[in-house]
Amino acid sequence: MVETVVSVLTVVEAVLAFFLITIILLQKAKSAGGLGSLGGEVGESVFGAGTSNVLRRTTVAIAAVFFGITLILVVITGKGTSSGSVVESSVENSEQTEEQAAEQPVPETGSSEEKSSSSMKEREEAGGNAGAGETTE
Repeated sequence: MVETVVSVLTVVEAVLAFFLITIILLQKAKSAGGLGSLGGEVGESVFGAGTSNVLRRTTVAIAAVFFGITLILVVITGKGTSSGSVVESSVENSEQTEEQAAEQPVPETGSSEEKSSSSMKEREEAGGNAGAGETTE
C-alpha cells in the first residue's frame, strides 16, 4: 500500500513540476530579458494582458503543493531508515571493520627473495626442471 501511495505521489509531483516549469516560462520577467521576453509575450498573446497576477498566484500555489508533496514523500520513505546520524553510523561501521580486521590472522611475510626461491623450489619439486626452461620428455 505504501508503495502505491509513493508511486502516485511521485507521478503527481512530476506533473506538477512540468506545470510549474511551463508557468514560470510563460511569466513576463521584470527586466524582460532572456527567456522572459519570449515567454512573457507568448503568455500575454495567449491568455490576455492581465495574466501576470494570475500566473504569479498559480505559480505560488503549484510550488506550495509541490513542496508539500515532496515533504510527504520524504516522511513516508524515511520511515524505514534509522533515525541516527550519518556520521554516527559511519563511525560504528569503521569500528566494526577494525574489529574484523583485528580478528583475522596476519599472513607470514618474508623477503621477496625468500618467496621467489621457495616458489622455484615448489616448481622444481612438482615438475622437475621444467620451470627452469628445460623441457622434459
